[in-house]
Amino acid sequence: MTNFRMPSPEWSNIKPATMASEPTHTEDEGGATGFRSMSLWFDVPLDHRKPLIKTDTLTLHAKLVYAHDAPSDAIGDSYLDDWVKEWSRANWKRILRRRPFMLYLCGGPGDGNNHQRIPELNRFALEQGYQVLYVDYRGTGRSRPFVDDAHLSVIGASAADQASYLSFFRQDNITRDLEAIRLCLSQIISADSCTGKRVKWTILGQSFGGWIALTYLSFLPTALAAVYLTAGLAPLGNGPHEVYKRLYRRVAECNEAYYQAYPGDVEMVRRVVVHLRSHEYSYRVEGCKGRHKLTAQTFMTLGRCFGAATASRAVGARPPAFERVHALIGCMVGDIGGEGGHLSDKTVQKYAALQSQSKKSGQSSQGFRLHERPLYGVLHEAIYCHSPGAVSGWGAEEVGRAYGRGEFSWLEPTGSGWEHESGGSGRVFFSGEMIYPFMFSTSGSAVGAFKGVAGVLAAKDDWPALYDEGQLAKNQVPVRALAYREDMYVDFDLSLSTARKVRNCVLLEGKAGWGHGAIKDGTKTVEVLRLLFGLRTTAKPESTSIALDSGVEDIDYPC
Repeated sequence: MTNFRMPSPEWSNIKPATMASEPTHTEDEGGATGFRSMSLWFDVPLDHRKPLIKTDTLTLHAKLVYAHDAPSDAIGDSYLDDWVKEWSRANWKRILRRRPFMLYLCGGPGDGNNHQRIPELNRFALEQGYQVLYVDYRGTGRSRPFVDDAHLSVIGASAADQASYLSFFRQDNITRDLEAIRLCLSQIISADSCTGKRVKWTILGQSFGGWIALTYLSFLPTALAAVYLTAGLAPLGNGPHEVYKRLYRRVAECNEAYYQAYPGDVEMVRRVVVHLRSHEYSYRVEGCKGRHKLTAQTFMTLGRCFGAATASRAVGARPPAFERVHALIGCMVGDIGGEGGHLSDKTVQKYAALQSQSKKSGQSSQGFRLHERPLYGVLHEAIYCHSPGAVSGWGAEEVGRAYGRGEFSWLEPTGSGWEHESGGSGRVFFSGEMIYPFMFSTSGSAVGAFKGVAGVLAAKDDWPALYDEGQLAKNQVPVRALAYREDMYVDFDLSLSTARKVRNCVLLEGKAGWGHGAIKDGTKTVEVLRLLFGLRTTAKPESTSIALDSGVEDIDYPC
């Protein structure tokens, strides 16, 4: 007897995606990386619950990374060089059925899924016998249409119409997209091999990718062979306000560490904030319409980078993220105390490089880059609205204003008497991975176009359910998850609570020096993956297997 309940009609009636075009192949990867890739394009409906009526169609882009080797029956063939160039084009269906699929789900929301971001992950997966599929989530990356201000104006003139459209871009509909792609691939493989073979995903989810994986486990578990998560256990049963109360505590701990490293910055940060409360600066960002603003509030969001500093502190180093912010503060205070009493253009550009640098430039960015991924700002709080009745309500701002003894009181609007409040005489804390309403007025006109729709979505109270805790309590799919105790972006205690609610889940604690994005750090990727997949290592990992009442022992699941 199975513990799986039949999915509701809105989940059971998902139709296979259709191939939008023939695959295209990348020529220049094999020699340098040991693997090749092909681009796949799939058409899916905006609303999978209404696939048979006229509706918007989305085209999803995916990259399949596969081994750069010949099939077994081609070994010894004198035309192997030609196979490398031509065989994959003519036999792409055969490639699809050669290996099981690992589906890599990246963080976000709003990020494209770059298959070249973690080459060590690709090599690991190929060595374990997988091929890896990277899907650009709807509205992101190379998937079409990319959601930006130009597309927003096409959707509709009213913020209500735009909100109705963008409400389809959370993890529930991303899951439906992935299922439609799985059904499409199953059809292709079955027809090509005449075996009736069906695809089952092995999911590897990082951060928000884990949110998607838990939705998949909730409603379509029979589509999955196994699930592996890094920093990706969604806070089941906790809405935005509950989550942010936890996360602000993590952010406060990072600020404490910063001021311990640079005690003189307590007063220096305060001087900068007081100055910026009455002086506003603007600057341009390459590739973005309009001008960005440097204000007291935008300056204090630089703490988002402190999440990367937790790993550095764990191994006793002075975090580069701290050093960059400290250096900027020194420049700012020097300008303010100088003859002009204003920030120089050079200092403003230093701030701009930290806050808004494009990833495309190859430089490190501390900021949110909302001009490159507006969905990140619009839907960030909505991903925590787990069921009908949950409202985001700009929870990060509300919780921050009420936190502690006024450490985040810079969130109060200009003219509120902030400088004279009792909380204003102490330390001022930088924020973390929080989205605030003012960001839509300070990040250029392309982001500003989303201000109205963001407000409508913040008030929305009829979100569909993202998880089925009853099904998760009976889950039979093997789940292994890594969580990080000092993670500033995903609360460790909430991860532990979620793991206890998911049957067949083994939770592992990452070792000292592993932060939220450890899997993306090439120096740590393989070690993270070997622990996550339960593989033996030459050196015993410094990790803790946490005993949970989830119904299973900590076992090594086969790869």
